[in-house]
Amino acid sequence: MSIFIHRPKSEPRHHHRVRVWAYVPSRSRVNLNHLVAFIRTKNDDVRRWVCDCEDFMFRQIGQRRHCNHIKDVRRELGQIA
Repeated sequence: MSIFIHRPKSEPRHHHRVRVWAYVPSRSRVNLNHLVAFIRTKNDDVRRWVCDCEDFMFRQIGQRRHCNHIKDVRRELGQIA
């Protein structure tokens, strides 16, 4: 499994939006990649990982848990959040 990870270069302080995003291949569907991103707000009061898969949107986000795609990216990067 290959994960494409993008980290932007250093930006001014007021550009706190998406810090890291990655395309993770789906485990159940062929030729489908899910977008995983780490987002922060301006005051750092919201810092979280998000994924566009159905499992995260409909089940995990309500329970404040991560899907397998987010876990894969965090394993590759280490703890940055």
